[in-house]
Amino acid sequence: MPYYDKAIALKPEYVEALSNRGNALQKLRRFDEALASDDRAIALKLDFADGYWNRALCLLLLGRYKEGWTDYEWRAHTRSPTDKPAKARRFEFSTLIEQK
Repeated sequence: MPYYDKAIALKPEYVEALSNRGNALQKLRRFDEALASDDRAIALKLDFADGYWNRALCLLLLGRYKEGWTDYEWRAHTRSPTDKPAKARRFEFSTLIEQK
C-alpha cells in the first residue's frame, strides 16, 4: 500500500494508482477505503471504466447490488479482455426483484 500512497502523493490525479489502490484495499477487505479510492479515481476521470468496474466488484461484495450492477455495466469498456463478455448484455436489476 505505501507504494500506491507515495505515487498518489506525487501525482494526486493518477487515476490508475487510485484504482489499483482500491483493488488492494478490497482484497484486504477494507471496503470503505477501497470505495473512497475508487470514487476519487472516477471523480477525476468520469469515463474511467476500470474504476467503475473495480467499484462494482466492491459494491457487489458489500451486498449493495443496485449500485454494484449499475457500475458493472462498465465491464464492456475496460482494458482487460477477460472482463469483457462475448456479447455484453445489460443486466436488469429488476429481474432479481421479480423473482422473489
